[in-house]
Amino acid sequence: SEALIFVYGISSAYDRALSTEFGAPQRFSVGGFLAPVIGLGSFSIHPAIRYDFYSDYMPGAFSGSLGVSYKLSDTDSLKANLSCSYRVPCFEDLYWPSGSGFEGNPSLRPETGYSADVGYERSSQGLSYSAFAFARYAQDVILWQIGMDGIWRPSNFGAALYPGVEQELKL
Repeated sequence: SEALIFVYGISSAYDRALSTEFGAPQRFSVGGFLAPVIGLGSFSIHPAIRYDFYSDYMPGAFSGSLGVSYKLSDTDSLKANLSCSYRVPCFEDLYWPSGSGFEGNPSLRPETGYSADVGYERSSQGLSYSAFAFARYAQDVILWQIGMDGIWRPSNFGAALYPGVEQELKL
């Protein structure tokens, strides 16, 4: 209906590597999400939930968001969003073969993050503009850095705060 729209999806992947250096690691992953859009006149609510399962990072994790939008007019809107995220290290982070100054780190932990944004959008014929302020806080940030031995490898850096402003103009 016009008042309620369901957006949903699933994904899956199988990753496998084969190396004399680090063996034959493999990962099966599956995820699913549900993101209804609830319309209440000029106001809309956008909740979302996602679950991701990784065979090598059990038991998996839930992530989600809650967004709201208010139409000021046919061309202008105010929007806000809160969300949490979960990201496991990719195979390159974990198993990059040593040599040529780079090396993976199989003991990495997943990243978790929390973010918020608020902004304004204007859309009219052939022209759109948006401006958003945002902040993201992440724990166990996966960051490639050069070590004391001169080798680049990823590590769980700790926590980080990413504040910012983003503007976009389309003609």
